[in-house]
Amino acid sequence: MECHLKTQVKMWIVIQMRFTIPTDNDGLPQSCKKWDASTRKKIKVNTKATQTLQCGLTKEEQNWVGPFISAKELWTKLIELHEGMSDTKVQVQDKMAKKIIEDSDSSESEANDEVTSELANLVRKMI
Repeated sequence: MECHLKTQVKMWIVIQMRFTIPTDNDGLPQSCKKWDASTRKKIKVNTKATQTLQCGLTKEEQNWVGPFISAKELWTKLIELHEGMSDTKVQVQDKMAKKIIEDSDSSESEANDEVTSELANLVRKMI
C-alpha cells in the first residue's frame, strides 16, 4: 500500500503532512463557500488518499481503526495496527531462505550461512 501511495505524490504528501479543514475564528469548520482553489484541491487529495486507504482494509481493520479526521490519522492508526507485522515478516522470510538452502546440495555450513543471509536479503527486497 505504501509503495502505491508514494507513486501518487500529492496523496503521499497529504498523508505525511496531515491536512485539516480550515476553521473560522470560533474554531468551527469554515463553510465550503469560503474555500479557495488551493484548499479545494487539498481536500480533494485528502479524500482520495482516505478512500484509497479504506479500499485496502478488511472489515476487521475498518472496525479497529474507528473514526478518524484525516488520511494521516488513518495511516497512523494502520501503522499501529500492523506494527508487529514487520518482525513476523522478517522471520518468515528467513525461514523461506533457510528452506531453500536446506533443499540445495551444498554441504559447507559457512557457505550455507552466507547464502542464507544473501537469500534473506533478496527476499526482503522483493516483498
